[in-house]
Amino acid sequence: MRIIRIALFVMASIMIVVGVSMMINGSLEMYPTSEQQDKAHIAGAVLAFVGGMISILTWICRKKRNVSDYSREEYIINEKVNRQG
Repeated sequence: MRIIRIALFVMASIMIVVGVSMMINGSLEMYPTSEQQDKAHIAGAVLAFVGGMISILTWICRKKRNVSDYSREEYIINEKVNRQG
């Protein structure tokens, strides 16, 4: 599960970088029209937004599952002890 979260975070970071680059540079054609520039700016904003949402969701999931200090067996034993009193 940790590898998936890391891969999602890397993918989201790449999406943010590419999106910001598209917003700054616009269309990379030789002589772009204003319509092509607008489309590139909108696509860059969408990429950056989606990348940001993915990174936020992976961060939230990491915070919810903060059980890395225990092995699975120790976690189960501690949960049973805590439930009993």
